[in-house]
Amino acid sequence: MRKKRTLTIELCDEDMERLCKKAGSVSMTAGELLENFIADLICGERTNGSDERECADRWFDRCGFAILKDKTFLVWLIGTDMLDDVAWIWEEIQYINRMGIKDQDDQEELDEYWDELKTRFNEYREAGGEYGELESEMEKVMTWKREHDRLMEGEGDEEAGPEPDEH
Repeated sequence: MRKKRTLTIELCDEDMERLCKKAGSVSMTAGELLENFIADLICGERTNGSDERECADRWFDRCGFAILKDKTFLVWLIGTDMLDDVAWIWEEIQYINRMGIKDQDDQEELDEYWDELKTRFNEYREAGGEYGELESEMEKVMTWKREHDRLMEGEGDEEAGPEPDEH
């Protein structure tokens, strides 16, 4: 289901003007132009075609994003498809800490969650993870996840516009 989502980007006035004019030169809004580029970059459902996907992929590779990519806990969690599980464990730890430990069962549950989280972090380290300590890395993970969840919620079920022609 397509939803409207709001991303915040930082551009100087001159770059924003150039972006608007580039889009306007083909009767598009800046948002429509970026939607099309993003669809090609990620091989989205509304891609403009295989050549366009290939060019966007080449652009991404030439920028060196993958080469410069940090081996952070977040990157590792996404790559191993464990982000949601680890985020849930962290949220449970935070919940127990906020509520306070009331009995031995609470303490045992908290210890089990910490053991599981430390196991995942040790796996990350063994796989070549280089950055930070567990708690600071988890704060970065949760900041990213909150932004991800906010974007996934979108602004409703509105259609974002007509389907573009595929080339």
